[in-house]
Amino acid sequence: MTALRVRPGTRNHQPGLLAVFALGALCACGARREAPAPDTWRPAAPAGAAALDGTVAFNAAQFIVENRGDVLWRDVVVDVYRSAAHTRYTSRVDAVLGRRSVAIGALHFASEAGTRLSPFEGAPTVFAITAHLPDGSRGFVAGAIREVAQER
Repeated sequence: MTALRVRPGTRNHQPGLLAVFALGALCACGARREAPAPDTWRPAAPAGAAALDGTVAFNAAQFIVENRGDVLWRDVVVDVYRSAAHTRYTSRVDAVLGRRSVAIGALHFASEAGTRLSPFEGAPTVFAITAHLPDGSRGFVAGAIREVAQER
C-alpha cells in the first residue's frame, strides 16, 4: 500500500476529486430538462386529415372510445400515450358507428416493440384516433384521456 505524503504546512490538494465533483454537478443540472406536460402535448394530425368528433375515457381496465359524430369510422387506429416520454401503445378496431362507443381492454394495446400496456404501471394521459370515413377521406382527433369510475 502506498501512503500519500504531505509536507507539514501545506494543504493536501486533490484536483482530480474536485474535477469529478464539478463534472457530476454539471451533468446533473444539464439532465434536468423539463418535458412538456402530458395533458398539453398532442400528437400531430396526418396531412389532409378531417377532424373527427370523438373522445377516449379510461376506467382502470379498459378504454371507452366514443364516436360523437354521425358518420361511421372504419379501420380505426387508437393510440394512447403514457407520460411525458410519449410512449405510444396502439390498438385497432374494425368500426365504430356514429353516436356509439366501443370498449377496448387495456391489454389489447401494445407498443411498437410488442410490449403490452399494463394499467398497473400508470394510466396513459393522451389519445389519438385515426379512422377512414365513408367518403374515402381519413379523419383524426387527439386529446386528453378522461378517467372514469369502473362500473361494477
